[in-house]
Amino acid sequence: MPHRDQHGMWKGGRYKDSHGYVHIWVGPRCYKLEHRLVMENALGRTLLSSETVHHLNGMTTDNRPENLSLFQSTNAHTKTHWLEAGVDGFGRAHKKKPMATCHPDRPHNARGLCGPCYWRMMGRKYRLERPERLRRIRQRCQEKDPVAFLEKRRVAAKKKYHENPAIMRARRRIYYQAHIEQERERARNYQRQRRY
Repeated sequence: MPHRDQHGMWKGGRYKDSHGYVHIWVGPRCYKLEHRLVMENALGRTLLSSETVHHLNGMTTDNRPENLSLFQSTNAHTKTHWLEAGVDGFGRAHKKKPMATCHPDRPHNARGLCGPCYWRMMGRKYRLERPERLRRIRQRCQEKDPVAFLEKRRVAAKKKYHENPAIMRARRRIYYQAHIEQERERARNYQRQRRY
């Protein structure tokens, strides 16, 4: 087995995550945040899980001991961010989302569109790209539709028995039995398809 230094994915035991924090390799399958390691070395002890390390200049990659300060709790650290810069002091995660181009009163979801418009666009795209699949789905739904069959029976029973409670219970039982049978049939078909 090759040594980690010879592996193609090895980056020297150091990488930066999506939030800008540097992680250092400290052992097999174990990375630690560099700013916490620096603070532990400066204090000469292991940090508690409740303790938070703060970057004084706001740069998450600047992990010099003089740029770091220790807070006993997350609440104190959060309060400092609020006092320093308000909402902007929390970085990317707490910044306000841009507004959509289609509906300026709604937040942006993807491709400049709000959520409903984006999903409507994706639905249209799906229907255009996969007409055969949609035709098969519609055909399968129309072949055996116990719900439509039971709906016809319900209308007929309503006319005949004027919503008798015993008939309602029987109808409910029939509906659930048909539903369970339909689910079993789908599972059997799925198993058959997986065999071939």
